[in-house]
Amino acid sequence: MSEIKFFHRNHKKIEIEKVYGDKWLELLYNTKLGQSVSKLLAGKMVSQLYGGLQDLPITRSKVPEFVKNFNINMEEFRPGSVKNPKSIEESYRCFNEFFIREFVEGSRSYPEDPHEMGAPAEARYLGYSAIDPDQTFPVKGEELSSRALLDKEQWNEVFAGGPLMITRLCPVDYHRYHYPLSGKVL
Repeated sequence: MSEIKFFHRNHKKIEIEKVYGDKWLELLYNTKLGQSVSKLLAGKMVSQLYGGLQDLPITRSKVPEFVKNFNINMEEFRPGSVKNPKSIEESYRCFNEFFIREFVEGSRSYPEDPHEMGAPAEARYLGYSAIDPDQTFPVKGEELSSRALLDKEQWNEVFAGGPLMITRLCPVDYHRYHYPLSGKVL
């Protein structure tokens, strides 16, 4: 599998992303057998099934190793629902509870200046200052146009030309969105 490089803003350098399940992804996308079943295995039904399995209590055993492998600073997060655990990693009832863990108040900050926009999610960002109506963008293994992303004819003219920012969350990321600007979700 080719390396995924990204700019780590805190470290101020290009780094290589460590990918959860990289061996399975290698098999899925870089072998003929994997490619022949990739649409089925990467589909919504399998994703929902896998997500449902992560609600099982047995999956809590994955948390400590996951935290260690991906160097997650658990001091930034609230404990899970398990009472009197030996460690915060063991405080989560299942992997899904860990997956949607909450930040400790004050562990992240947003810009004070109302003209600056903070990041809405801990993620990898791909930004475009302007976009062409025929241009496509990578989203969940598909190449989508701005019209497909908006999915409402009424917004095509409003947002014509961009800018556009795509947020890609990885399994290691904090999986909650925050809205640093006022507005209304439509």
